[in-house]
Amino acid sequence: MPAFMVPLRSFVRRRIRVSRPAAETTGLMVGAALLVFVVLLALRQNLWVWVERASWVIALILFPAAIYQLVVLQREQRRLADELTKQPDVRVGVRAPEPQAEPVIEAEFKVPMHWQADAPMSDLVTLPLSASNVGKRSAHNVLVNLVFPQQVQLVPGQFPSEQFRDEPQYGRWRVMINEVRTLHLAVTVDFPVKVLVPAALATGFPIMASVSTDDRPYIQTLLFAGCE
Repeated sequence: MPAFMVPLRSFVRRRIRVSRPAAETTGLMVGAALLVFVVLLALRQNLWVWVERASWVIALILFPAAIYQLVVLQREQRRLADELTKQPDVRVGVRAPEPQAEPVIEAEFKVPMHWQADAPMSDLVTLPLSASNVGKRSAHNVLVNLVFPQQVQLVPGQFPSEQFRDEPQYGRWRVMINEVRTLHLAVTVDFPVKVLVPAALATGFPIMASVSTDDRPYIQTLLFAGCE
């Protein structure tokens, strides 16, 4: 590229936010036009005739270059749009029973629940909960909160005391699952929760799952654990 076109290309890239190929193409087009004009001024013979002829030549040269620039800009816009739409999508629930090509998390599920005669609470019930990233980008600093009805009892010793919070004024309690620093695409982490269920909830009970990450706002999902 001629030396006098380098500042022109830098000016175009700095003042107009376009990609490198588009800036170089624009600089070449404007530089070529200036070069032709300077040569014609130096010749000073039949100037306007040569200007007319040169204008056709420049038009024939610049039209394909302009088309190329539009194509480059469209590619850049598509790339930026793809980047913006690529987000993590962390789902909380239970793994689908049948193997799938990609992780499938179900919000409604059934687990075995058994009650002894005249016992107010069930035998130990294990909720096989999981979190899976089914999005298009890795999730960072994943935090999962689970909110249970007050009637359901959490079996002690599963989580540190700082991860459990009782909220009797709202008729519920919550537990925070250990933070996952990075949850890559199609990766699933399991965190079974052991509880005792009263007979009054033999038909099932809801669980509110909340997920927050550095990459995406706070998302809530309503789960339902039924009796098998």
